[in-house]
Amino acid sequence: GGGVEKREGVGKSGEREDRQAAKAAFVQVVDSLERPYRPSRWWWEVTVLYRRVFVSLLFSLISSPLVKYLTLFTFLVCIMLAQSVAFPFVSVFDNAIETLLLSCLVIIAGIASAKGMADATALNLYSSSSALRTVRGEVFEHIQLFEDGVLVAGLVVVGVVIVRLIVSKVGAACNRERREGWGRKRRRVMAEVRRRMTAAVSSFSMWRRRVRKRRGRMRYNAGVHADAHSRGEERNQYDSDDGDVSEGAGEEGVKGVLQPEL
Repeated sequence: GGGVEKREGVGKSGEREDRQAAKAAFVQVVDSLERPYRPSRWWWEVTVLYRRVFVSLLFSLISSPLVKYLTLFTFLVCIMLAQSVAFPFVSVFDNAIETLLLSCLVIIAGIASAKGMADATALNLYSSSSALRTVRGEVFEHIQLFEDGVLVAGLVVVGVVIVRLIVSKVGAACNRERREGWGRKRRRVMAEVRRRMTAAVSSFSMWRRRVRKRRGRMRYNAGVHADAHSRGEERNQYDSDDGDVSEGAGEEGVKGVLQPEL
């Protein structure tokens, strides 16, 4: 009865600890998803929303490529500098990745601005020259390759960030499950050890009580036998004394009877 109650108590405490650990992990995940910013930089989410709105309006309202990309380049440079100064995220890794992605966007916007400026100004004056057209084509081809490389680098960075987040979350979950599994196993082992130790102690106590009772019974029986033996010896001694007295009285009687005859 006591062992079953102890095992039930250990099981309930283990379930309670598991629920508390799951709740703490859920709260941590929600905090990391909803509040990645530092407490003093809680307003940075508003700047991100304004940035998206500004870029959408820029591409929808301005038709000139040169003005569009120059404005975008200037805006992205300002955002990158503000982000580098503010460091809004809690994690240093998040700040570095955000700065790197903004740098890629600035490079792409700068390349697009340079291409638009070249198309709109000086190179168009020499469009009749085949040599200048060839040089411009080669320059633009290299610029396009560089732009494609920057785009690929940005995609690789985003992929690395996503893979890192997935691996970190899965690794944390696996480590937590492993620790919880080891914790549950350790609690079960300790509960089993305590149960067996309790059973061994109770068995030893019962054995000691039995030995004490047996020794007490043996001592009592030995005392009873000793008393009976001593009483038997006293009785035998008393009987022997009575026999001697009766024999002496008989001899004296015989002598008294025989003396008158003599």
